[in-house]
Amino acid sequence: MSDQAVEERLSWAIAAAELASEFILPYYQSSELTIETKADATPVTLADRGAEQLLRNELARHFPDDGILGEEFGTTPGTSGFQWILDPIDGTKSFMHGTPLFGTLIGLLHQEQCVAGVCRFPALDEVVYARRGGGAWWGRSGQPPQQVHVRTTPSLDQSLFCFTSVNGWMSVDRLEEFTQLVQQTKLSRGWG
Repeated sequence: MSDQAVEERLSWAIAAAELASEFILPYYQSSELTIETKADATPVTLADRGAEQLLRNELARHFPDDGILGEEFGTTPGTSGFQWILDPIDGTKSFMHGTPLFGTLIGLLHQEQCVAGVCRFPALDEVVYARRGGGAWWGRSGQPPQQVHVRTTPSLDQSLFCFTSVNGWMSVDRLEEFTQLVQQTKLSRGWG
């Protein structure tokens, strides 16, 4: 695997995630949004399916030998050693309720090792991406990307604790641990 092959794919993924955003946004906060339930009891919309199909079509044009594992349409085998992991709308429940905290996730594996990834948040017009050995970057509304890093917070009592929902902690019988984290951190927010 060459760095150039990964960089080329990462550049494509950043642009493709933006195309997916353009497809998704007309459905966001729309009174016309149709919600279906998948076999696993999770919701899916035309925006989820259409965005994944758009990404798959673009991949077929640009990297036809790469494999794909997508949330909505399963696996397409490849022969190049690269495999794309697609989640067209991570946070469908937030999306369908008009909450802006959902994103298009595109991961890239080479020989089953993660080498790059893109998270694009359509309603926020933000993108975060990284490549092994290339650092992590954040961009917003057409501004030049900035390199990002993990915050150096020395202790829990100075940290921010974000979570999706208390129900998730309850479903794995970890409500006591959740409560401890809420009590030990400076600030906790359930919109994470």
